[in-house]
Amino acid sequence: MRQSFKGNKSVTPQDPNNGLSIYEYTMNLELSRVLKNGWVLAIDFPFSANSISNKFEHGSGVYHTTCDFGMGDLRFTAYKWLLNVNNPHKGNIQVGLGLKFPTGNYHKELGSGVPGYQVSLPFSFLLSQKVVTHYNLGVTYIPGSKNADGSKSDIIIYNYGLSIIILLHTNFNFMFETVGYTTLTKEKNANTQISNTLLISPGFRYAINFKSGLQIVPGIAAPIGFISSKGDFYVFAYLSFEHPVWKPKSKSKNSDKIEGRIN
Repeated sequence: MRQSFKGNKSVTPQDPNNGLSIYEYTMNLELSRVLKNGWVLAIDFPFSANSISNKFEHGSGVYHTTCDFGMGDLRFTAYKWLLNVNNPHKGNIQVGLGLKFPTGNYHKELGSGVPGYQVSLPFSFLLSQKVVTHYNLGVTYIPGSKNADGSKSDIIIYNYGLSIIILLHTNFNFMFETVGYTTLTKEKNANTQISNTLLISPGFRYAINFKSGLQIVPGIAAPIGFISSKGDFYVFAYLSFEHPVWKPKSKSKNSDKIEGRIN
């Protein structure tokens, strides 16, 4: 359900974040297929449920809530490991090319309303038997992205990330992650708007393994914002389910096994 409220008087509080509550729930269903020679195909179905409550937007001081729920833009990506996955390496690098389909409702800000294009360059390196590092660089280009008010803009998003995973136990990990975004937005007859976001996030995760091949991973983290989001503090919880759709009857010596792919 989508709700919206409009008044006839604009009020700007001294602290617009005071009294503001934002809840974001996301779920991503990914189907991936590991092919020979280091190729991986993946398709992602994102779903979001978001709500914003603010009492300062209304003269009565009573909380009102705007909420949205729906599927976002579907993504199809082809990945290729550059080093032979059958040989032991302390690190490996992957190249990903993706296409984003406009399946999300841009009126509800769940999608862009137009196709988008993505390039990603994830890299993993094993510092020791107990410490693993992941790095990620990427860019997303969305020409003519549609805004909720019907206007259009060209969007380029540069993303970068670093994560350090400490294997405290076989099934229990400490994580220290850094994620950043630089977004360039260009509307017709307007200057390019540039925004930067940086989050540093310590956290933990625990893996629960089943004989059937199912793996359930709950995790919790505490992202802290810097640059444009300086001073912001979040609580991030996630729950991951991984299970093979089917298992091959036999496994040849040349079959590829890829673990720990970076998103």
